[in-house]
Amino acid sequence: GQISVRDYRAFVYAKFSVNVFYPDPRWYECNSAGAKTTSTLTQAVLTDDPGGTALMTDMTITLGDGSVNDPYIENQTTGSKLKFSGNPNGAVVINTSNYTLTDNGTNAIGSLDRTGSTTTDWFRLQPGVDNTFDTNTTFSIAYTKAFI
Repeated sequence: GQISVRDYRAFVYAKFSVNVFYPDPRWYECNSAGAKTTSTLTQAVLTDDPGGTALMTDMTITLGDGSVNDPYIENQTTGSKLKFSGNPNGAVVINTSNYTLTDNGTNAIGSLDRTGSTTTDWFRLQPGVDNTFDTNTTFSIAYTKAFI
């Protein structure tokens, strides 16, 4: 229940604690209007420093155009690996924030294979170092730089 400092006036002081919950302690890069900005990594650069100072786990990854069977992407720096099992009908879009996977716009979460991934998060980008990617298709990773 609630108490007031007045209840403890005779003791000259009051000791209390407050629980504060931080669902995500990271700060994210924003523009001057306060809206999150998006950075992108693509297959044109297989090794790149994503920027930021905190581990990045919220992103949208697009794999290929449906022309490659079992498209996958692995961040060899963090051990994260995502693979679409089967022959996609179009672009495979993986949203690690909402835990969704679509194939050409259709829900295909059952085709997600994380075998070989050494991370509990779906995918990670490590800040401050070059991240090295291995893939068998074209890809883009849209993310917001995170800071601590």
